[in-house]
Amino acid sequence: MYRFVALCFAVFALAPASAAEFKGDDDVKYQACLKLAARQPDGAFDSALQWRDRGGGNPARHCAAMALIQLKHYADAADRLEQLATDLRKSNPGLVPEVL
Repeated sequence: MYRFVALCFAVFALAPASAAEFKGDDDVKYQACLKLAARQPDGAFDSALQWRDRGGGNPARHCAAMALIQLKHYADAADRLEQLATDLRKSNPGLVPEVL
């Protein structure tokens, strides 16, 4: 039940909060990734993982989770969002309530 609630909040609340955190070049990449996740989630997931591996950090991780939601891989998406929330406690605790 907790994962479902976290997933629902992530879909509707996290994207705007995350966009506020990720300014500059990362914001452009992040917004493009989220758009791709809505249209082509398979491609967005792969792209987000490559971006993450090149230093995309939390925006890339969030986009990968959003792509998994579109792919209906809810448990994996919830796991990733929970891990993101855990990591945000250290770097940006203000976003944690919105993630959870």
